[in-house]
Amino acid sequence: MRAVSRRIALAATLLAGFSPLSSASAQSSHTLPSAPQPAQTQPSNPNDPGATLAPAPATPLMAVSGKPAAIGPMTLRERFNFEVHAAFGPFAFIVPVLGSGYTMIRPPANYPHDWTDGPAAFARNYGAEFGSHTAGRFTQFATAAILHEDPRYYPSSSSHFGRRVVHALYFTVFDQSDRGTRMVAVSNIAAAGASGFIGNLWEPAGFNDTPHALERGSIQFATYAGHNLLLEFSPELSKGLVKLHLIHPKPSNP
Repeated sequence: MRAVSRRIALAATLLAGFSPLSSASAQSSHTLPSAPQPAQTQPSNPNDPGATLAPAPATPLMAVSGKPAAIGPMTLRERFNFEVHAAFGPFAFIVPVLGSGYTMIRPPANYPHDWTDGPAAFARNYGAEFGSHTAGRFTQFATAAILHEDPRYYPSSSSHFGRRVVHALYFTVFDQSDRGTRMVAVSNIAAAGASGFIGNLWEPAGFNDTPHALERGSIQFATYAGHNLLLEFSPELSKGLVKLHLIHPKPSNP
């Protein structure tokens, strides 16, 4: 159970850390766009009838997954840049610190001593977390490119809270192809599997088996759902950060 708690805590830190970290990486001046960009149309959302879609706006909370390109199929270079930004941005290096720290403080039962005590143990845990994250991201990139799956998140046009939540969760399992048609989010499933099973190469004995790999992969898949929820509600969250004076709106152009 402690192993499960450790992974759940890591997922929680992933979701909780989006706001301040991604706002810092999005714009060095901690500013928000002065005005929303004109809406552009995209094929109707298959799970939101009558809606028109555009990629999630490049608000500070969007920075962790890269700024979306212009609407339309992404080139291989755009896809690569999109994934590199997510895999090697500041946030990707900071989150494993939180997960590794939690593991050091509350290690799972029967966790080896050389993974729980001292700087070397912290380095092992950090490397394991970062390696799994990176493996998942690039599996996601490769799978999406091969299957022509659009890696961008497309928010719901509904203003209803419940429908927006359902849309974000649904989009974790069913997203869009380059042509705007609905498809199974194979890249998310493959990435979660890679993230879980690649860890078997370096996790300590007793934690490098199939059950633990499936556990790691399941938690990783849950973080994709959390990521979509944050992108879906990023406009509201950004306004909240402004009210808390954590970021400052950009002055309007005269």
